[in-house]
Amino acid sequence: MSLFLKPLLATLLLFILPGRAVTKLVVNTASVAFDNETGTVHFTRTSSASFNSTVGPVLTLIKSASATDLYPGRETIFTLEVANRGSSTALDVTVFDTMPELLAYVPGSEMPPPDSVLAPVTGSSGRLLWALGTLVPGASRYMVFKARALDPGASSRTESNEAIAHWDEPTGRPGGAVKASVPVLVRATPSSTPTIEIRLVVQIFDVTGKLVKTLVDMKVPASVGLTRVGDGSGGVRLDGLAPMTITLSNGTVLTWDGRDDKGMRLPSGIYVVKATSTRSDGRWSADTSSFTMVRTQEKLIEEAILVPNPATESVWISLRLASTESYVDVKVYNVAGELVYHGSVPGTARSFRWDLRNRRGERVAAGLYAVVLDVADRLGGGNERKIIKLAVTGR
Repeated sequence: MSLFLKPLLATLLLFILPGRAVTKLVVNTASVAFDNETGTVHFTRTSSASFNSTVGPVLTLIKSASATDLYPGRETIFTLEVANRGSSTALDVTVFDTMPELLAYVPGSEMPPPDSVLAPVTGSSGRLLWALGTLVPGASRYMVFKARALDPGASSRTESNEAIAHWDEPTGRPGGAVKASVPVLVRATPSSTPTIEIRLVVQIFDVTGKLVKTLVDMKVPASVGLTRVGDGSGGVRLDGLAPMTITLSNGTVLTWDGRDDKGMRLPSGIYVVKATSTRSDGRWSADTSSFTMVRTQEKLIEEAILVPNPATESVWISLRLASTESYVDVKVYNVAGELVYHGSVPGTARSFRWDLRNRRGERVAAGLYAVVLDVADRLGGGNERKIIKLAVTGR
């Protein structure tokens, strides 16, 4: 009996809505068929698969305020972040922000992104305009400005400050708009405004959660958050460059040189900045931001010693590495060059114990051994090897 394979039948369904980025269902179906000598057609297998795919620019808009509970004359700092989460470039990106009745734009307080246009309208209610141009996939832009609360009269009122971002598709068609708003309570002027004491503490923690540096511990009139850490990209290189800057929502700019409270230079790795505002009545708020610090390292292994040496029962390998994002490959060889032990240590560790047993769990014989430490840095990409002699004595 002869078999005659017929061509595969494949159907691709792609639904596209013009004018904006959408999620499309893609369905792929295939079948195999053959006929025998009698001419009867047999379908032996049919298979289909489907998946969702997002094509085009997809913009998100996030708006936040340093304070949302204001008395007349008090100011708040608004921060806008527009980002392209889609798969293609957004064109003619424009962001508008219009002040409501009881919030007034503070002239000269804006911090627009590079190459953008800020055009506030004069008057108690300002309309702000940022013409950002193109926004490639994965890119984001930040806009920061201040607004002052006006007098609401006898009754407090909540105002909603709304921002809108518009963009065009790569085809030139209008892509759509996204909105973000922040409600702000503007209180009526009290007969006597109570004095609220707030303690602001800005600290830096390492990847294990250990406090390494306190930058600020002081009294402030209002709660304070984080506006930007470094350049906002989430990474910073410190060697040979200016210290990293940390911008707070009240306009304060702090600097950090990459050293701990004792003045010791900290290793490369992931760190977290935390700003905590604690009121006199016990209420508190915290704002955090993580970043990766990378140094140009000449040596990855700053210190490595064996204790005790000679060893009888076990030996500790004491380590100090230049990057917490590195890892250590530990190998032990006897005088014949045979590998008797193999282990690994994360870059966050400070010590490692070897119980003087080989890979079969047997105690190694007395004699001389070579402990080989191979360190690889996942941040800087460097490698370093260190060999330490170890003497093992009998019990």
